[in-house]
Amino acid sequence: MVEQGSFEYWLSDRGDPVIIDHETDTVFITFSLIMVIVCIAWQIIGVIWYRRLFRMQELPTSKIRSIAMGPVEVFGTVVQGKESVHDYEQNDLVYYKDEHQPIFLPGKAVPFYVKDSTGKVLVNPKKARFDLGVGVFRLAPGDQVYVSGYAGDNPAVEDTTGKRNEDDILITNGPGPFFISNRPVNQLVQLYLNNIRTIITISIPVLVFSLSLSIYYFIHYLGG
Repeated sequence: MVEQGSFEYWLSDRGDPVIIDHETDTVFITFSLIMVIVCIAWQIIGVIWYRRLFRMQELPTSKIRSIAMGPVEVFGTVVQGKESVHDYEQNDLVYYKDEHQPIFLPGKAVPFYVKDSTGKVLVNPKKARFDLGVGVFRLAPGDQVYVSGYAGDNPAVEDTTGKRNEDDILITNGPGPFFISNRPVNQLVQLYLNNIRTIITISIPVLVFSLSLSIYYFIHYLGG
């Protein structure tokens, strides 16, 4: 074997050089491992979407007057609570995220009410995931809203003072997914179905290819 720079080469039986480029092997191994990590990340996102989809399909959307304690989903319009957040134009909002803010950082949110034809219920959006669609960074009073979370006692209201059942209920984070969207449930179900199908269609073949590529070049590297 003869070494020259980042290359090694062997002389064949006929005396011809057989070049082995370890640098190329390393590049392909690194690239394929990065693709494996990306595919795994896609599949984790797919699992999160599947949990949301399963929750939406298992739970019927409740009328606010009929909410029971435990996992719940409601759909209605946003009614501002005691607090608000503001955008650059000083509009009163219940949720706002700067469009230039990194995607992994949360926006600002304050408690708000969801109102339907039967009543309204308070939502504490702390730890909720907001799914407002591409290019949407705010949720304002009067917007339609879907909330999937956990209904429990409102600690700020005494049981005896509530005039209606929903007065003593607070939807917040609890067991299972907690997310808020400006789309109705049928659109969300279709959206998550399409996203999950896309992940399966793309990520699994790419994952198999990337693993095969990394194994091939790793064996080639060791064999060199």
